[in-house]
Amino acid sequence: MSQPLLSWDSADDTVHPQLVWRNKLDNRYLIEVHRTDGYSGKLYIFDHDKNDQEIFSLDVGLSYGATFGPDVADVQEWQEKALDFIDNTYNKQ
Repeated sequence: MSQPLLSWDSADDTVHPQLVWRNKLDNRYLIEVHRTDGYSGKLYIFDHDKNDQEIFSLDVGLSYGATFGPDVADVQEWQEKALDFIDNTYNKQ
């Protein structure tokens, strides 16, 4: 199981070389995309109420290698996948 690259309380402008994107949802879920190589990464969802336990991961592509940050379309896709998992799978357990 993975852990977040940055702590829950890290400032929004904190950087990590493997971190492509991160966001918080419902003051409970931490969503991060970690770079795994030039054009791919892994989307992770961590449950902060459960000591940042990993609850979901998925291999994802990084358009243009996300050299200058993630592509808007990639972020939209990651948000949709995270919301779908949390709303339709995790919260229905």
